[in-house]
Amino acid sequence: MAEFTEQLLRDSLERLGAEAERQARYVRDLGLWPSLDELALELDDVAGAAESWMTPEATARVRALSNKLGEMSGEANAHLWEPTALGGPEWADVRVLARQALAALDE
Repeated sequence: MAEFTEQLLRDSLERLGAEAERQARYVRDLGLWPSLDELALELDDVAGAAESWMTPEATARVRALSNKLGEMSGEANAHLWEPTALGGPEWADVRVLARQALAALDE
């Protein structure tokens, strides 16, 4: 089971850490465009289950990313989930945090 959740987590982190164009293509390919929610929902689906086998460092990195995405949610931040926001500073932060979490999985 850990291998399965690890692959799902890695896939989600890779997508969240990808450049804006790749993220947009992924959401389009899913048929969910223009909603970006799926990028965060995929992490939510697997992050909790992965905590049972992740190292403390990886857990902390994934939680930091989840917290950032949580800060971006809510009605007041709806604009951050529109396609034009992918090029903004919030999504740049998400990419950095996702790449750090992915790197922590490899340690």
